[in-house]
Amino acid sequence: MLVLVGCGGHESRAARPVAEVGELVLDAAVVEHLAARDGLSPEEARARALDTLRLVAAGREHHARRAADPGPVLTPRRAEHLRRAALARLWLTERFEPAHGPQDIPDDDRRLTAARADPRMVHPEVHGLCQVVVEPPNVTDEDQMAAITADPAWREAASQALAPVLARIDRNVPVDDHEACRLMKREVELSGPGDDPRLHITFPRPGGFELRACEEHDDAGACTKPRFAPAWTREIERLAVPGRSVPFFTPAGLHVVQVEQRLPAQLADDPATDRIVREAVLDPWRADQLGQRLEELRRQRTVRVAGMPEDGG
Repeated sequence: MLVLVGCGGHESRAARPVAEVGELVLDAAVVEHLAARDGLSPEEARARALDTLRLVAAGREHHARRAADPGPVLTPRRAEHLRRAALARLWLTERFEPAHGPQDIPDDDRRLTAARADPRMVHPEVHGLCQVVVEPPNVTDEDQMAAITADPAWREAASQALAPVLARIDRNVPVDDHEACRLMKREVELSGPGDDPRLHITFPRPGGFELRACEEHDDAGACTKPRFAPAWTREIERLAVPGRSVPFFTPAGLHVVQVEQRLPAQLADDPATDRIVREAVLDPWRADQLGQRLEELRRQRTVRVAGMPEDGG
């Protein structure tokens, strides 16, 4: 084994010191040996030996500091506090949490009941979208609306009115922009109402839509009156997410739809939905259970100290 360093005052008879780091001395013979053994130049061998010397010196300095100042000594009270904190963490992770998992939440828990009724948690397939619509103004009757929007002359006028608005949207609003709907609304507002009294360009409030929603069913359960026009539903279903449609007509007018998200169905009777709902309410339910358990422990360990009578008796 090759000894790289020697301590001052204990040089070998052939020692020729070439450097010192603290109390440690680098022997010239070590440098020569390294150069010959590893095929290094004298400068490279000396640099490698000095690196080792510095590491040894740093280690000695570190141990010396630890020996001189081992750090603060814990008081008995502080040590007991840390011990109790450690025991509390063990109790939480090893006893309380395993006994209070998602499946331990009672079915009639108020948080679980509310989550199961929340359309954000339990829903059919939902599309989040916004749209620009050209429609006849002040028409509320569905049959009258359908007759107007089917007229080729009205459709031609609607397409011409929408064209500059759509050009601004395509130029200024990227399809994949997370603020696309807000920006599209701004472009519609900047475009103004237009000059044709037969047309009204609107931007209905964005929302989530269940495309298969049905208002009326027959005796066999088949849908006889879908909530949304089938042409509108088909256009949205074929779009990528995020995606923007080309202009298309329905009985309600001329549409350009921006689809921002598609949420897969999470139905109430699906075990996967139950797991999602339980995970969503787990933390607040567990916190409530922990508070109740701690209060019970405090009641069990309450000590009442009676004061001394005023007469000293």
